[in-house]
Amino acid sequence: MGALIGTRVLAFSAMLGSLACAGDSLGPTTGALEATATVSGGGIDVDGFLLVVDASIERSLTATSGAVLPALSAGRHEAVLEGIAPNCALVDSAARLVDITAGDTARVAFEVTCAAAGGAVRVTVRTTGEDLDPNGYSVLIDDVGQASVDADGATIVTVSAGPHTVGLSDVNSNCEIDQPASRGVTIPIGGLGTAEFEVQCATAARAGRGHEIAYISSDRIGRNPTLFLVNDDGSHREPLLPDLPPGQSTPAWAPDGNRIGFYLRTDTTAGLTVLDIEHGGRLDFAADPDPAFEALGWAPDGAQMATGTFRGSCPAIRVLVLEVLEERPLEVGCHFDGLFRSFAWSPDGRRLAFVVSELVDVDQGTELGTLAIADVTIPGEDAPALDCQPFDVLSVSWSPDGSRLVVGSNGEGLYLLDLSSDTCTQLTDQASDESPTWSPDGTRIAFSSARDGHAEIYVMNADGSNLLRLTRDTTSNVTPSWRP
Repeated sequence: MGALIGTRVLAFSAMLGSLACAGDSLGPTTGALEATATVSGGGIDVDGFLLVVDASIERSLTATSGAVLPALSAGRHEAVLEGIAPNCALVDSAARLVDITAGDTARVAFEVTCAAAGGAVRVTVRTTGEDLDPNGYSVLIDDVGQASVDADGATIVTVSAGPHTVGLSDVNSNCEIDQPASRGVTIPIGGLGTAEFEVQCATAARAGRGHEIAYISSDRIGRNPTLFLVNDDGSHREPLLPDLPPGQSTPAWAPDGNRIGFYLRTDTTAGLTVLDIEHGGRLDFAADPDPAFEALGWAPDGAQMATGTFRGSCPAIRVLVLEVLEERPLEVGCHFDGLFRSFAWSPDGRRLAFVVSELVDVDQGTELGTLAIADVTIPGEDAPALDCQPFDVLSVSWSPDGSRLVVGSNGEGLYLLDLSSDTCTQLTDQASDESPTWSPDGTRIAFSSARDGHAEIYVMNADGSNLLRLTRDTTSNVTPSWRP
């Protein structure tokens, strides 16, 4: 028995020893590694980084999301950050030795500096339908306007490398961008991304009074000029009176916004025509045997119109009283060999601004346009020229509040004249900018310009900002008049 008991004790002791070894094998034998990367310097690494551990284990790593390796054996390991873009550099060494403790997480942090790296995005637009936007669209990169693109065209915009959102703005209300309205594009370093848009436009309605501009479209091959109407956003271009005789003058809206007057000129005569837009009908006045008419201007009461002619050695302004078809002369002083270019009444009807062309060199035939203001309440009062004005004035328009004049000059762009302070401010510097006309609310100015190759109609804010082209043609579009 004693021998048997001893044998059992030894067996039990051996079993306890075996259990103790089994308990040791249940403890943790691995640890984890957490790696992060911070990027500074204003740029980015477009495709992120690659973490390589012990030259065999790989994980993706970006500045916004770290990498975790959960089961590394306890002991020393090597962590290396690879995939560094050419515009980026590590602050310290790319390789780090990391000690992993069983049951614990070791951390390693890499610091990277990245310079802003450039690329580009090509934005292509195709527009179909009716009443296409003649001014094209603005290209938005990350909701910020960066460039413009034609309604059927393409443009390349330089941007930083990396992800961007590309969209369009300044789309007319009758047009709609196919969804999605904005596109996500990732730009590779030194590479080119693309964003393509489809825009569908429906027929636009007339915008109505205060938002329509009349103008003359001419120089069509084999066709005579046409009187057009266009909305102030460039939509709904509508012919009002086609096939006019060549050499038309500025169309002028009556204050009621229903009628529009213009000259029908031939080689030997010039006749005044008033077209009733709202109710239909046309009133033609007897043609005058003087084809040199250049300007006309409605009085604020809508019952009178200023026209200019040349009689003897002096120009004469004639005020035509439409209801009774009577004329009364307005003496404004004598300008030798003068020709009236433009008229503009003050809103209160008491003053008349006019531009008269003076022959300053008979031998050379040189003429200069001078701006003056006549007081129509004082018959025979001489109208002195204004001190503040461009060298050679072509046209004038009076602001609805009566405080300012906008004038077009010959080769110097458009100027704003403040009558209270007698100061001049240049609004545009394009030589072909001319024939300005105020919007009824006094906030914008329409004019014609050949700045893009040939004459088109443009609109801008009264301070010269926010330029918008309303027409895009192979014809010459000139002499705009804003509908009250």
